[in-house]
Amino acid sequence: KGSETFDGDPRNYNYTLTGGYLFRISDNFKLRPTTLLTYSLKAPLASQVNLSFIGFNDMAWLGLGVKSKGIVVLAEFQATTYLRIGYAYEFPTGGVKEYAPWGSHEILIRFDNSWEVRKVSNVYFW
Repeated sequence: KGSETFDGDPRNYNYTLTGGYLFRISDNFKLRPTTLLTYSLKAPLASQVNLSFIGFNDMAWLGLGVKSKGIVVLAEFQATTYLRIGYAYEFPTGGVKEYAPWGSHEILIRFDNSWEVRKVSNVYFW
């Protein structure tokens, strides 16, 4: 049951730890393993391990992930400098399979607004 107020009780928090590394195999091919751990006092530890294959000058990403209750397959494509689109499908495993035997779909649309900004020299501020 959800709540519209924040009670501030740490027993209701989710604690998340994530990490990864980018291995440069060649100029056009990279591997990126990542992991995600989520812990809550009211739920068992959830984990996810992913491996992404990045190629074609960082334009295409293919990935495979294993979660506590599913297997994820994903694909992403850098359409423009500022736009990445993708799709992921999760195959349920374990007890979740009873409630969602068809799996789940996810569509990704990412806008990256990291445009270069002209800097003002800090000598003007001293």
